[in-house]
Amino acid sequence: MNTRLLSCSSLALLSGLLLGFLAGRQQEPAATGVSVPALTDRFHGNPRSLAQGPEVKAGDFFAGGIWRSTGRSLAALQSVNAAAFAGLAEELKAELLHPYQKEIRETFCRTWAAKDPQAAIGFIESLASSAMKEEMRASAMKGWAGENLEGFMGWLKTQPDGTTLHEGVRLAIPLLVSTDPQAALALTEKLPAHFRSSAYTDLFSSWVLSSPDAAAEALKNLTITYHDRLAVQSTLVSGWVVKDPAAALAWAGTLPAGQQRIHALKSLAAVWTENDPEAVIKHTETLPQGEQKTHFQEAIVTCWPPDRIGEAFDFASKIQNPMERDSLSLSALEAWTRIKPEDAQKRLKELPEGPFRNRAASAVAMQLAASDPALALKVARESLTEGKLRSEAVNAAISGLAQRDPAGAVAALSALPADEERSKAIRAACRTLSDYEPVAALGLLELLPAGRARTDAAMDISFGMAARDPEAAKQWAMSLPAGSVRTESLLIITDRLLEADPAAAVSWAATLGAAEGRGRIEERIANQWAQRDPESAITWMRSLTNPEIRQRALASAVEALAYTDPQRGLALAMSDGSREAEGMHTVLGSLAKQWSASNMSEAVAAVDQLPNEDMKSSYVGHLLEQISNENPRQAAEVLVKFGTIPVDVGVVSHVVGTFAGQEPLAAANWAARFGDAEFRQAALQQVVQEWAGQSPHEAGQWLATTRNEGWNDELTAQFVAQIAGQQGDLARSHAERIRDPQWRAKALEAIP
Repeated sequence: MNTRLLSCSSLALLSGLLLGFLAGRQQEPAATGVSVPALTDRFHGNPRSLAQGPEVKAGDFFAGGIWRSTGRSLAALQSVNAAAFAGLAEELKAELLHPYQKEIRETFCRTWAAKDPQAAIGFIESLASSAMKEEMRASAMKGWAGENLEGFMGWLKTQPDGTTLHEGVRLAIPLLVSTDPQAALALTEKLPAHFRSSAYTDLFSSWVLSSPDAAAEALKNLTITYHDRLAVQSTLVSGWVVKDPAAALAWAGTLPAGQQRIHALKSLAAVWTENDPEAVIKHTETLPQGEQKTHFQEAIVTCWPPDRIGEAFDFASKIQNPMERDSLSLSALEAWTRIKPEDAQKRLKELPEGPFRNRAASAVAMQLAASDPALALKVARESLTEGKLRSEAVNAAISGLAQRDPAGAVAALSALPADEERSKAIRAACRTLSDYEPVAALGLLELLPAGRARTDAAMDISFGMAARDPEAAKQWAMSLPAGSVRTESLLIITDRLLEADPAAAVSWAATLGAAEGRGRIEERIANQWAQRDPESAITWMRSLTNPEIRQRALASAVEALAYTDPQRGLALAMSDGSREAEGMHTVLGSLAKQWSASNMSEAVAAVDQLPNEDMKSSYVGHLLEQISNENPRQAAEVLVKFGTIPVDVGVVSHVVGTFAGQEPLAAANWAARFGDAEFRQAALQQVVQEWAGQSPHEAGQWLATTRNEGWNDELTAQFVAQIAGQQGDLARSHAERIRDPQWRAKALEAIP
C-alpha cells in the first residue's frame, strides 16, 4: 500500500472528526493506526527528514476532534526535527489557531521553540493578531527560555519596547532569579509600571528561598510604590518564615511601625501557623495585648492545619478578650463545619445556652446550607431562637435545598408556619429556583401575601422562565391580573427577547396596550437595543413620539457609541438640544469614561468641541475621575491643562488623593508649583496627610526641604498634629523648627 495515500486518507479522517466535533457531532475517531513518519509524510512527502518515532494511533492525536497531550502524542511531536517544524506548522495552522485547540497550540510552540526558537517566533509573529497568537507567543518563549535562557536573554535585548518584550521579560525573571537575582531585578525596569507589581512578587518569592538577607537588602534600596512595597514585604516574609522564623520575625520588626509592619506580620503569622501552629501559639503568648497579638490570634485560627481544625476552636475559646474570643471562635466553628461537620455539631450541642450559642448555631447552619441544606434547615429551626439570625439561616438552607431538590424545597416551605419567616424563605427560594426550575416556583406565589414580596418573587420567576421559553413566559405574564406584578414581569421578559431578536421585541411591544405598560416596555427596548445595535436603534428611536422616552434612548445610544465610535457619540449627544442638564451630565460621563479608556489623547482633545462651559465642566470632571483611577500623574497633568474650567471640588480632591497615594513626592512637588494660593494650600494639605499615613519620616523630610516657603509653617503644624499620637519624638522635632510662633505653639499643644 502506498504510505503517502494511507497518511493522507488518515489525516483527512482526522480533519473530518475535528470539524464534526466542533459542529456538535460527537463521533469517535476510527481506530486506524498511523506511524509518526507516515503522519508527518503527509506534510512533507519525505519521512526520512524526520526522526523515527513510536507507532501511534490517530486517536492519540485527536480525541473527539480535540488534541490531547499523551505520552504517545508528545513522543511523536518530540520526534519531529527542527527543520520540519515550519512545514508542519503551515499544515496545522487552522488547528493551532482554533480556540478549542489550546493543548496542541501550547505544546507545539513550546517544543518547536526549544529546538529552533527563531523560526518558531518568526512564524508566530507572521500571524494575524488574536488571543491564540498571544498564547502561541507565550508558549514559544517559555520553551526557548527553559531550554536556553542565555540565548533567550540575548534575543530579548534586541526587541523593541512592546508586548513581545514585556511578555518575555515576565517569563525570564523567575528563571533568572535562581542564578542572578540582581540581574532579574534590573530586568523589571523594562516592564511598564502596571506590570511590575507581579514581577516583583515573583522575583522576591524565589529570591528569599536562596538568600533572604540579600533579598531584604535589595528591597530596602529599591524605589517602588508604597502598595508594591507592602506586597513584596509580605511575599518576602512569607518565604523567610518557613526557613527561619526567628530571623523573619526580627526583620519584620525592623519595618516602619504602622501598616507596613502589621501587613508583613499578618502574612508571616499565616504561613507560620500552617507549618507550625504550636510555635506560633508560644510566640503569641509572649506578646502584650494589642494589635499585633490580635493579628497573630486571627492567623492561628484561620490558618490552622485542616486535619486538626477542632484545636483551633479550643484555642479561640481560651482568648481573654471577649469580643475577639467570640469572633475567632465563630470563624473556627465555621471552618470546622466545612471540614468535619459531625464533630462541629457535637461541639455546638455542648455549648451552654446563651447569645454565643445562638450565633454559633447560626454559623453552623449557614455553612451546612451548601453541603446539607436539609440538615441546615433542621439546625436553624431547632437550635436558633426566632429573629434575624434564624431567618437568614432558614433562607440559606431553603436556597441550598432548591438547588439540589426543587420539589423538596417547595414541600419544605409549604410545611412551614405562615409567617414573615416563611415569606422571606419563599422569596429566597424563588431567587434560586429561577436559575434551576422556575415553573416549580409558580405555586409558591400563592403562599405569599399581596405586596412587594410577591412582586419581587414574580420578577425572579419571570427571569428564569423567559430564559428557557419566552413564549410560555409571555403567556404566563399576560395571564396575571393587571398591576405592578404583570408590568414588572413583562419588562423582565422584554429584556430576554431583546437579547435574541430586538426587532421581534419591538413588534411584540406594538401589540400591547397601555394597561400592559407599553410605554415603559418601549423605553426599556430603546435603552437596551441602543447598546447592542446603535445604528438600528437610533433609526427606530427617532420615530418615537414620546419625547421623554426618545431622550433616554438617545442617551443609551451615546453610551453604546462610546465603545465603538466615540466621535459620533459626541456628535449625537450635542445634537439633542432638548436634553435636560442632568441627563446631559450622565451622557457626558459615560462618553468620557469609555473614550478615555480606548483613546486618551482623543478623549482629552474632545473638550474643545464642547459648545459651553457647563458641558466642558461636566465632561472634564468625569474625565479626571476616570484617568485618576488608572494614572493619577496623568490626571494631575490634565487638571492643570484645563485649569480655567470649573471642576467639582470632590473630583479635584480625588485626583490629588490618588496621586499622593501612589507617588507622594511627585504629588507634593506638583502641588507646590500652583500659583493659586488657596488651591495650593488645600492640595498640599491633602498630599501631606496621605503621605504621613504611609511614611511620616519621608513626609517630614520633604517638609524640611521647603522650610523657606511661606506656606510651610501652617502645613508643618498640621503634619505635627496628625502624627503626634504615634510619633511623638518625630512630631516634636518638626514642631520646633516652625518659625511662626502661633503655628509653633499650636503644633506643640498637639503633642502628648
